[in-house]
Amino acid sequence: MRPAARFPITLLAAALCAALTACPGGSNGLGQTCGGNGDCASVLQCQASVCVPRCLYAPECGDGFKCTTDGTCVAATGQTGDACTSETDCSAGLACQLDSAPVDGVLHATCGAAAGARPAAAACDADADCRNGTCALGRCVDLCNPTGSGAGAKFASDCVDGDKCTSVPRVGSGAGVAFNGCLPESATIQWTIPVSGPQATIEVPVPFGVRSVALSLEIDDLNQEVGVAEVRNPGGQSLFLLGADATNQLRNEPGFGQSIIQIPASPDLPGVLDGLADQPLPTGAYRVTVESLRPPFSQALPIIGSATPRVTAVAKLGQGTVLDLHFYFLDFTDHPCASKLGTETLSASSAAVGGFFQTDYLGELRRVFNLAGISLGQVTYEDLAGATAHPDLDGPDVSNAPALLALGAHAGGINVFLVRALSPVGLQTFGPTPGPAGLAGTAASGIIVGVDTLCYRSWTDLARLTAHELAHYMGLYDNVTLASPASPTDPIRDNDGDPNPSSNLMFYSEFNGRELTHGFVLSPGQQDIIKRSPVLR
Repeated sequence: MRPAARFPITLLAAALCAALTACPGGSNGLGQTCGGNGDCASVLQCQASVCVPRCLYAPECGDGFKCTTDGTCVAATGQTGDACTSETDCSAGLACQLDSAPVDGVLHATCGAAAGARPAAAACDADADCRNGTCALGRCVDLCNPTGSGAGAKFASDCVDGDKCTSVPRVGSGAGVAFNGCLPESATIQWTIPVSGPQATIEVPVPFGVRSVALSLEIDDLNQEVGVAEVRNPGGQSLFLLGADATNQLRNEPGFGQSIIQIPASPDLPGVLDGLADQPLPTGAYRVTVESLRPPFSQALPIIGSATPRVTAVAKLGQGTVLDLHFYFLDFTDHPCASKLGTETLSASSAAVGGFFQTDYLGELRRVFNLAGISLGQVTYEDLAGATAHPDLDGPDVSNAPALLALGAHAGGINVFLVRALSPVGLQTFGPTPGPAGLAGTAASGIIVGVDTLCYRSWTDLARLTAHELAHYMGLYDNVTLASPASPTDPIRDNDGDPNPSSNLMFYSEFNGRELTHGFVLSPGQQDIIKRSPVLR
C-alpha cells in the first residue's frame, strides 16, 4: 500500500509551478488552513484544508490519488472491475492488477481488491504475494502510465522518485507480452528463476532500460557440471549454442558446481545492439536452456546429469561508473618478500594506511580504471587470519579456490583475496570470467591475487595484474589467446586487427597494457561491456 500523503518542499516544486500556466496565487503559506487551491501560495496546493507543497510524483499523494500535470493531488475514481492502466486509476483500497492472460496479444488490467500484503518494490515469489497482484523480476511492481497522469506530463509521474515507468515482459501466463511498470532508473535487480529439472528451458524477462543480465547457475553435486545449452533472444535468434563456438555471440563454459553467462558479451552483438554503445538490451523474454551434465564430459555428446540447476538472475538498469573493492588478507607472517610489504606484515590494518598499498597499488588501479571511465568507490579491508585462520587457503591450489572465494561476503563490488602464493607455479591471479555479479558467498564470488609476484615485480605490476582479473570478473576475455584455434576468442570486434595488442589490459601476458599507444588500456568496446557489469554502481 502506498504511504500516507507527504509533501517534501523541493526546488522542483517551484520549477513545476513556474512551468505551469495556471498556478494558485493565494497568500496562505505552508501549513496554513485553506478552502481550496486558490487560497494557497503558488508553489502549494490545498489538501485536507491545509496548504502543502505541490506534488511531483503520484505516491506523494497517498493511496487512491494521482498527481496531475499541474502538480495537484486528485482522487482516483476507478472502482472494482473498472479498466485501469496505472495504480493511480484505482480508488483507495484497490489496486490496478493485470488480468490472468493477454487478449489478442495485449495485457489488460482492472481495479481489484488487494491480492497480498507486500507493497511495491518488496521481494516476492508469486503474484499472490503482492498487494498490486504483479510480481516481476522478484519484486512487486506497480502498473503505471508512461505519460504520467496526463499526456505530456513532465513531473506528474505515476512512480516514486528514482523509479521510471518502463516496459516489463510478462513471462509465464503473459507469454512475454510487456506491461508498463515502475522500476528503478539505475539499480541492480536480483531474482531467482525456478528450474523444473536437470535440463529445462527458462524465460528471462528483460525490461526496457536493462544494460546487461548475468545468470549464475549452481548445483550441489561438484562431480557434475552445470552450464547453458542454448540462448535465444526475444525474436528467436540463437545467441549461443553449446559447442558452436565459431557462430556464438555469447560465451559460456560448463563448470563443476557453478557457471555464469552474461548478456551481452560484446556491444556489437549482431542484430541486437547494432554496434551502438550503452544501448539497452531488446525488451522481451530471452529463452535459456540450462542443464547439469555428468561424466564423461563432451560438448559433442553431452550426457544430462541428475542435479537440478539453481538459477539466479542479476540485471543492470543504467550504466555503472563506480567499482567497490573488498580486500581480504590471508596470513603473510614471515613472507619471503617482506621488503615489499612496508615496515609491517601485510594485513588489513597495514594496507589501509601503507603507502605501498594506498599509493603504489590502489593508485595504479585507480589510474587504469579511470582511463576506462570507472572510478574506485568504497574500499574495505578484512583479515582472514588469527582466530579465523585458514592455513589451507594461505597459498591455495586452484582446486581449493572455490572454498576461498565462498568466503566473499560482499554482494556489491568485487571481493579480492590476497594470498601468499597460488599454485600451480606461475599462476599469479585467479577468478571467474565473468563473475557472479551481485552474489556473495558462492564458489566464484571474487578473485584471488598471489602476493609472491612481489618477489620479482612491483606493487604497480601487481595492480595491473589485479585490474586484468577484475576486468575478467566484469565480463571481458583476453584479447589474444594462445589456446587452440577452435577455442572461443574475444567477441568484441574493435579489438580485431590491433597492431599492438599487448598495449591492451586484456593481453594474456603479465606485461599487459604497458604501452598506451591508443590513449587507453581498454578499447571502446571493452569499456562499454565493463560499464554494463552489475558489479558497478
